[in-house]
Amino acid sequence: MNFNTNKTESNNKFNSINFAKKRRGRPKKDEGIAKPSTKKRGRPRKNPAQPPKPVGRNGRPKTTKEILEEEELARKQAKEQEKLIRQEALTAKQIEDRLKKERKIKSKIERKRMKSDEYSEYYFGAPKEGHNLFTVKRLLLFILVLAFVGSSYIVVGWYHRTTRTEKKYENVASKVVLINERDENSDSKFDTVNFQELKSINADAVAWIKIGGTTINYPVLQTTNNEYYLSHDIYKKSDQCGAIYMDYQNDKRVIDKNTVIYGHHIKKGIMFADIVKIASGELGKDVDIYIYTPEKSMRFKVFSAYTTIPEEFSIDTEVTEKDYDQYVETLKNKSTIEFVGKPDKSNQIISLSTCDKTGKERVLVHAELEDIE
Repeated sequence: MNFNTNKTESNNKFNSINFAKKRRGRPKKDEGIAKPSTKKRGRPRKNPAQPPKPVGRNGRPKTTKEILEEEELARKQAKEQEKLIRQEALTAKQIEDRLKKERKIKSKIERKRMKSDEYSEYYFGAPKEGHNLFTVKRLLLFILVLAFVGSSYIVVGWYHRTTRTEKKYENVASKVVLINERDENSDSKFDTVNFQELKSINADAVAWIKIGGTTINYPVLQTTNNEYYLSHDIYKKSDQCGAIYMDYQNDKRVIDKNTVIYGHHIKKGIMFADIVKIASGELGKDVDIYIYTPEKSMRFKVFSAYTTIPEEFSIDTEVTEKDYDQYVETLKNKSTIEFVGKPDKSNQIISLSTCDKTGKERVLVHAELEDIE
């Protein structure tokens, strides 16, 4: 094998440089040193950091159009993703705001409930477990307001009705009853009743009753039963105050041994309400009752007054002369006050009937005939 040593030596002049020799100052330029070339020759080296070219369908490189479409699709997906993220953030904020609002409302309700519980515990004792006192309190308040409005309406309506009834009968009395001008030497205490005018108002008018010291100054009506004038006035119009009426079994001329007259007890003090004053003794022991008919005027003296329960309430309208004395004696023994009246066998009596203040019991007043004109 033949080697060219000369060529090797000429190309490797760098090996002949003596590095051991040192010089002062700036060293001279070494001409024999080989320097690496900066000029690129041939194919460039592959950059391992550069990404591979995109590959499309069937292993071929992607076209520019496909790359642009993919980039556009990626941008749309990024926008949608960003939009979803914003929506989720907004929804989370809305949920948080709603929860804050609910907590605030709940806190407010809880404070009110605690105040209600303290009020209820102070006035009504501790509330029961699971009992919504706030709602019950509002319900109770509503019921109380409703009851107050309803009762006010009833009271006001009742007051107007009774006032209208009172004025109605006062107007009738002013047209019908004529008070006589009595002389000092006259003992007559009877007034004059214009029955012609009274019957023009209502043909059922059979008498007139008046009691001194009371508001009782009314016409006495009679029909074929004892129910109609409980709810109708003298004009035959519906009226809860009704009218004063005679038992349908009695003779309208007031000639029976016992004539019974009925009337409502109106708390305003009208109709037969003042009958209670006789039974309580407020009018004294000497009480007169005046009854006027078209034929005569009569004065009765009270001899018995008492209160009884409805179960024991019984008035006999067909008392015979044989049983009269015993019947009158029974009535006198029931009286709670000893009146001056002392009925005898030849007389006849009247009986007035009404309810007491509670409406649960009956008040009865009996009077004997003492004077007639």
